[in-house]
Parts: sequence; structure tokens; C-alpha cells
Amino acid sequence: MKLVVIVAVALGLSACAASGPYRGRVVDAETKQPLVGAVVLVYWNRLTPGLGHGPVGRFLDAEETLTNIHGEFLVAEDPPIVWAPWAWRSRPYFTIFLPGYAFFPRHARTIPPYMETGYDELLKIMEKQHVVFELPRLVDRDARAKTVLMADPLVVPYASIPLLVQSLNEERRRLYLPPVPKKNMWENLR
Repeated sequence: MKLVVIVAVALGLSACAASGPYRGRVVDAETKQPLVGAVVLVYWNRLTPGLGHGPVGRFLDAEETLTNIHGEFLVAEDPPIVWAPWAWRSRPYFTIFLPGYAFFPRHARTIPPYMETGYDELLKIMEKQHVVFELPRLVDRDARAKTVLMADPLVVPYASIPLLVQSLNEERRRLYLPPVPKKNMWENLR
């Protein structure tokens, strides 16, 4: 009985959560000029009840786009649907990456600031209006090398994110690093 109540509450909460589409604008943190061609990745996990802990998540779906000449993007007009019983869709997770820049969510500022509003509130704002993502330029090779490793969302199969893999490889070439492997570590375990 407790499990039924927990799942019902979780399903109800996910139904109330932000569902898209999401709007944003990506700019250079210093110059405030739009960043054209930044990869915007949004992905979701399929959640199922876990025994003795929170829900268990597995990759569900991903969507990518590139920012336009104004640095703007629109994603998740049709978010994935989970048809499996006792399962629900997670909130969306975002990665925004452009070679030579720090990436969101790790090293970027948003307007309004998501550290103050909270990530879920930021998603709700993105449904109504553009949120500005300020990415700082990286000039130090070590910082760029660390960024190219950390920007990889390891839970998403590379076949689902060709634009991000291409962009990561572009930055890796500039840094004289080998390209990303054909599969990420989670795919290799399957």
C-alpha cells in the first residue's frame, strides 16, 4: 500500500513539473554577445520505484539543437512520454556547450540566477520566457581540457547526441586530445 501511495505522489508531482518547451539565449559572459552554434542538449531519464531508496533512473530520451544567430534556442516542444506502468519521466537535464567556453550547468550564470530560484523554478521560467545563459570564455588550456571531459553527460548514449559529440571532438582536436570513444562507459557495460 505504501508503494502505491509513493508512486501516485511521484506521478502527481511529475505531472505538475515543468514540461516544456524551454526557451533560452546563450551569450558570452564578458561581452554579452550571442553565441552562435552552441549545442543545447536536453535529456530525460525514465524513473521507476526503488526498494529502500529513491527512484531508479535509466536514460529515456534526448534532444539537441544549436543556438541561432541571436544565441537563442527552443527545445522539448514534444517531451518523451513514458508508457510503462509504474514509471515516469524525470525532469529535463540540460547541457549547453561551445568549444572554448565553460559549459552549463557547471560553470555558467543564468539570468534569472538559478542558484537563487532553484533549478525547477528556472525550468518553469524557461517555459514562459527566454532565460539568458552566460558562458565564460576559457583561455587556459588546462581549464579547456577539464571542461571537455566534464561536459560529457555520461548517461546519454552517444548515438542520441551527435551534435554534442561533434562539438566535443572539435574542442578535443584543438587541444590535441583523442576523440571521444565510439560509446560512452555506460554503453560499454551493456
